[in-house]
Order: sequence, then structure tokens, then C-alpha cells
Amino acid sequence: MTEDTNADLLGHGLYSTNDTVHGLFTASAQSISEVDQTITEIQESALTDDVWTIGSQDGVEVPVTTGTATRGFLVEWGVDTGENIIDSLVAHGFVPRRTYQMTSGREQWSVITTMDRHEAQEQLSDVSSETDADIDIQRVTSNGRQPSGPCQLDVLSPRQREVFEYACQQGYYDWPRKVSATDLAGDLGITKATVTEHLRKAESRLFTPFR
Repeated sequence: MTEDTNADLLGHGLYSTNDTVHGLFTASAQSISEVDQTITEIQESALTDDVWTIGSQDGVEVPVTTGTATRGFLVEWGVDTGENIIDSLVAHGFVPRRTYQMTSGREQWSVITTMDRHEAQEQLSDVSSETDADIDIQRVTSNGRQPSGPCQLDVLSPRQREVFEYACQQGYYDWPRKVSATDLAGDLGITKATVTEHLRKAESRLFTPFR
């Protein structure tokens, strides 16, 4: 759906029973109409059994993700659809870490394993064969080191990452600052409030230790 619509999805968990899988997601786009269009298309998909949106009126906290318009929702689908890569990852010794992101038709996962690099690559090759998945390894860290660079930025939404990286490149985090939030807003074609909100969320995610 993220390949065919303007929204991104952030997955917060998958829960399987004997017959069904439930997934908790947040859809994010530049307008609520784009968010709702994506959720409607998910509802109408032949792979989907049912969809429930999550609102504040339900007493449920919707996880924060990208930018301007977001909506949380729960999806149910059958275990026999073959669309869930998580079971294969776990079966081959990988433990998913935190949330996972879906952007432009691709899923982005961060996983932990005790295997060495060579064995992990072999196991991922098996996962790829079993699930017919096109797997691209973006970064590997080892020896208990905290992820940094591109891997660490994977916790950000695409828009948060774009604004944060541009701010870094332009010297927003230098001392003294080389540009202001107003300057960044003008360059990016968005409001100063939007810039500061993206940077606030990015900083919160990047500088909060994993628990």
C-alpha cells in the first residue's frame, strides 16, 4: 500500500493466533485524507479480513510517528496469506527490535542476533527463499556496540530523517548555529513550526536510550 499511496506505515507489533494475525500500525501522510485513503485501501485489500481505527475517544494512546497527519489502526488477516516475514525471521534466529517501517513498498526491520556476520547472511538468504522476499542488508553492527549513523536514523520517519539530516548538513546543531529554524523552513518550503516539530520528534527518538 505504501507503494501505491502517499502514506507511510509504522508497525508496532504483530500478534498471531491459530487462525489470524493482528498488526498494530500508524499511518502517516501530509493530510488526513491521504491517511484515510491508505487505510481504506488496506480495508479493501483481498489480503485483509478487517481494520479498526484507533482514536483518542477509545481511550487508547496512538503511537507518535511522522509528521503532519497520523492515525493508528489495527489490522486482522489470515495466517495462510503468507504475507508475514516475522515468523521466518524468528525461526532463523533473529529477534526484531523496536518498531518497523514501511515506505514506498519496502519494509525496514532492525533485528538482533547472536550469529556471526557470515552465518547471519546465510540465514537471511534462507529467509529470502522461504518468503520470496527481496532482502537488502543496510548495516551490520557487532560486539554490543550501539548502532550509529544510518542504522540509528532508521528509527525516524522519512520526513523526520530528511529534516534532521538537512539541519545537520546546514549547521543547525553547530555551536554557534550557522542557520536558524526559520532558515531551514524557507529552504524546505514548510513552516518554522513544522521544522521544529520534526526536529523535536527526531531528537526525542535519537537521544532516548533503548529499553
